[in-house]
Amino acid sequence: MAFEHETFWLAVAAALPIIALANQINLTDALGTMLFARVARDSPIGTEVQYVRKRSRSAALTSYFVGGANLLAQTAALGIALISLAIREDAFPGAVPFATTLEIVGLIAIGTTAAFSGYYRGWRSALETSLRQQEQKSGRTDSDPGQPSRKL
Repeated sequence: MAFEHETFWLAVAAALPIIALANQINLTDALGTMLFARVARDSPIGTEVQYVRKRSRSAALTSYFVGGANLLAQTAALGIALISLAIREDAFPGAVPFATTLEIVGLIAIGTTAAFSGYYRGWRSALETSLRQQEQKSGRTDSDPGQPSRKL
């Protein structure tokens, strides 16, 4: 016999991997941008490029922490859903509104990190262009196009 919120908990458990996957894509992109900004920090570049690097890193860092918090929230919601399904009742009084709030916050976080993703991708593109121009000015040819000359 099904308990009162069984369908809700099944929906929560089914939605979480999708939200977590979208979140993980944003986290990976943010980490890549932060690492690229770190490499660019070690390159001999002008103040304009330093400004772009700092803006790119700041946006990526914000996105990374929002995404990390979202991953923890989604893990908590999945735990609550699985416990509720296992014991065939809500895990604790107020679990349904709490899980609903976690899901809504998770979707807002995905939207926020996606917006930051576009923001820091633009800065990263500008940074790559500036680094490439500086390498061409200095006559460096030891790096691939679009990659900083220093490796991690």
